[in-house]
Amino acid sequence: TINHFMYYRTSVIILGMAGSGKSTFTLTISDYLKYNNISHYIINLDPGCIKLPYISNIDIRDTVNLRAIMKYHSMGPNASMIVAVNLFITKFDEVNIVILADESIFSIWQ
Repeated sequence: TINHFMYYRTSVIILGMAGSGKSTFTLTISDYLKYNNISHYIINLDPGCIKLPYISNIDIRDTVNLRAIMKYHSMGPNASMIVAVNLFITKFDEVNIVILADESIFSIWQ
């Protein structure tokens, strides 16, 4: 229920195969939270997406460049995505500080 979010910081991690509706689901949750005046934080963890249907507060694409990784390491897109996420993880302490400093009580990781 909505009241649950008023008392506890909540995080949702959205995982799924390409084309499974992760971005659409994230947009729907974000719209629902906005409609109910619940502050929230969205983190995009997909370095390969070209366009997001929502505004993310933190975006992995600001930290790593998938095409540059593919070219530098002579890798395909799947292996490069793993490398990109591994590189992002090295910055996770900084991400955590930003999230914890924010007053939002709901975070969406997609």
